[in-house]
Amino acid sequence: MFAIIGRSLFGLVKIGGPNVELNEHANFRDFSTSFLLLLRCATGENWHLIMFEIARPYAPDYQCREGEDYESMMANGGEPFACGSPMASYIFFILFNIFVFQIYINLFVAIMIDAFLGQSQEMNLPVQPYQIAEFVRIWSQFDPNATGFISVNDLDGLIKTLASSSESQKLVILHEQIANDDSVRYRFLAYLNVPCYDQFKKVMFYDVL
Repeated sequence: MFAIIGRSLFGLVKIGGPNVELNEHANFRDFSTSFLLLLRCATGENWHLIMFEIARPYAPDYQCREGEDYESMMANGGEPFACGSPMASYIFFILFNIFVFQIYINLFVAIMIDAFLGQSQEMNLPVQPYQIAEFVRIWSQFDPNATGFISVNDLDGLIKTLASSSESQKLVILHEQIANDDSVRYRFLAYLNVPCYDQFKKVMFYDVL
């Protein structure tokens, strides 16, 4: 939107010359160049110098044509040579920077809120990171090669060890009964209904977790 407005307001402003900010790479002559120029201004790189350059009126040391339009431009060889407009330039760039500032602030706030909510949700999970770490440690005792699978026969020992560990026992409901009573543990294993692989000989890490 601002690129189109800038093209309309400042498309005929004189460019070029020594020590000027407006040149063939930074101007409002067409939409693409206007867009790139405003993208540069959004980073804060010399945007105020561009604003002052576009605001320059006619002066003895700054030759330009006041009231430049298409007819006068074509009558003088087709090269835009208009003077700047102080009021339009100041209003345009100040509004543009306020708009960009609001976007950056809202983006920053959104990132902060998202990170805060993510941490809050993680802390409210029924399973805490240290419990998962303990599960991984105990699993590694039955899967020392880190294949991601253990034997179905080892599942009973895994659940018993989990239920007996103070760090991971909250992962197992009725952990005291399951750790000490074989019949309760067998019913619990049947209740889990863990998928089996390799002709019902192995169970996978993520399924058990």
